[in-house]
Amino acid sequence: MSTTILDVAVLANVSKATVSRAFSSPEKVNPDTRKRIMEAAERLQYQPNVLARAMITKQSGNFAFIIYGEQAPVITNPFYGEILESVVSTTVEMNRSMFIVSDDKIRTDSASLLFQKQVDGIIFASQPNSEMLLRSIEKGIPHVLINHMTDLSESYSLLGDDYGGMKQAVDHLAELGHRRIGFLNGNFTEFIKMRRYQGFVQAMAQANLRFDPDIAVTGGLFVQEAMESTKSLLLREIPPTAVVCANDTLAIGAMKAASRMGLRVPEDFSVIGFDDSSFCTISDPELTSIRIDKQRMGQLAVECLVTQIEGREWLHPTIIMETNIIVRDSTAPCKR
Repeated sequence: MSTTILDVAVLANVSKATVSRAFSSPEKVNPDTRKRIMEAAERLQYQPNVLARAMITKQSGNFAFIIYGEQAPVITNPFYGEILESVVSTTVEMNRSMFIVSDDKIRTDSASLLFQKQVDGIIFASQPNSEMLLRSIEKGIPHVLINHMTDLSESYSLLGDDYGGMKQAVDHLAELGHRRIGFLNGNFTEFIKMRRYQGFVQAMAQANLRFDPDIAVTGGLFVQEAMESTKSLLLREIPPTAVVCANDTLAIGAMKAASRMGLRVPEDFSVIGFDDSSFCTISDPELTSIRIDKQRMGQLAVECLVTQIEGREWLHPTIIMETNIIVRDSTAPCKR
């Protein structure tokens, strides 16, 4: 005979209702109790009947993680990849499944499956496709936006503090004596691109430093593009002594460009990245960067979906997550 929920309850010394709740809504069960139940289930090789649960709860147990096409593939994206890892692990803990797809690929027949109540909630990473976003609202599918915000009252957003992060970057360089600081932006979504640009301009003003638009350039999305843009900065008549980059990929390109031009980082040229991705500790020198807690961002995204599904009130329509500067070896006192 197959193992039943009662067998698990007896072995874990809890009620059947508690076992059921541990699988359907694990966040509502004491962590120690949940661990005991999961160990009992594993020992008995018990698997919950997902189809039966879906019929009772009217939920599929599935979430979708949809990444903006230009940020794909998400697995190798240094920012969204870390968020996705957190989203998946949090989803698994809640005994749910996750579909992962880019928005350009889902504008096909698979989109109809998505909106036929095959998913209980959607995480839009980066800029959402407007048609898909409106359709999810129309269908009443809970959703949350990561690194994007709209003025739609039905949408929830999770953002990093781009303005605060840029202020920390500029203040750090100013404390090191840098006065002519360049800015290397990326071809991100217009929303993030403008937030980080405006954050830099505002931070320079607050530090009483002159912002020179001649040394604020866009470096594309990839290392090679960032290298070419940094080279143009360093060939200016009066080049910057440091550069703040809108993400870590651009910062890696900036360091490579400086090195190939015979400059030492950080002795001759300081570089700061943004996002504090895995690139920071594998680069040489290790990269100073602005950290966003990507693991917590992923956890909050899933928690936001679950809260909406259960009809509870979420914390706030838009959550701005704190940023912190992580000082490593790519910044040093200005010598010019």
